[in-house]
Amino acid sequence: PDAPQLTTQDGTGIKNKSKYGNFSRDSVVGAVRFSVVDYKQDPPSKKLLWLPAPNILLKQTTDAYTLSDNMPSGESYSHVYYDTKKAQQTISDSKTDSAFVVNKDGFVDGKFTYELGKNQTIARLEKPSGTGQENDQFYSAMVTCNMWIEGEDAEARLALVNGKFNVNLVLTKETKES
Repeated sequence: PDAPQLTTQDGTGIKNKSKYGNFSRDSVVGAVRFSVVDYKQDPPSKKLLWLPAPNILLKQTTDAYTLSDNMPSGESYSHVYYDTKKAQQTISDSKTDSAFVVNKDGFVDGKFTYELGKNQTIARLEKPSGTGQENDQFYSAMVTCNMWIEGEDAEARLALVNGKFNVNLVLTKETKES
């Protein structure tokens, strides 16, 4: 989140404060999802589905909102979506979906790190095959990165409209010897 502090008891010192409560609109980062998909495969292959800020949970009662920014587990650690048959599905662990990543160990000295928390293979570089370019010296791979605000998430609410967050995406390569 762009704000250094997301919530206080009385709302003082909150950057980008919501008119709905004593919390920053930058808490919208709790609704962010990031995925990596290989659309060249048929069917497309999901390589990563990441919830970067599961520690943030916005709760709404009949007439008020409250925000927790230190959730160590619970409903904010799952992803809800609708499948092609319009049935609601929930992913809450990597046993259900191996591409699903939530950094449950992201608390360091009372603050959340907002990091993936583990290496995830998203592509393997390969020489082209069957294209007449087998002698090509270049290896390649292509995946699509998607980032969105999840509409089914508790933080995708009017109370957090115009919230801001920063993204620093770092990709690394691993070399394996044959």
